[in-house]
Amino acid sequence: MAAMAKAVLAVTLISSSPWPMNMLAQETASSPKPKYKELTFLKTIHDFGTFSDASGPKTCTFKYKNETDIPIFIRDVVVSCGCTSAQWSGKPLKPGESGEIKVTFTNDTGAMIMDKTITVYMSSRVKPATLRIKGIIVKAE
Repeated sequence: MAAMAKAVLAVTLISSSPWPMNMLAQETASSPKPKYKELTFLKTIHDFGTFSDASGPKTCTFKYKNETDIPIFIRDVVVSCGCTSAQWSGKPLKPGESGEIKVTFTNDTGAMIMDKTITVYMSSRVKPATLRIKGIIVKAE
């Protein structure tokens, strides 16, 4: 009996709403979410290709732009191993400004297939951005 009373109460509450149910559904369905602007990277993967283990350090640059209406700064950049380093200005980036992260890979293990991640923590995102460098390192002849 209690379940029946709850069902009648729920139907009464819904039917007594000042807005028709189909109007609420239409408003929700037709309201597109605005695209969230953020710090954007021109590329997120750099492939060094095939290179010799004797060729020395390899460097690439990841360029980014502040697509928001507020200043943004990169809080931290974390690399996946000690063979990779990252440099950036550390300065806040005004709306519309661009910057770059310089990443250097130093091979100290010899021939291998290399795939490293660079995690970028910034003030505009809860979830960090992930950049990657990769390549095939062959033994020098």
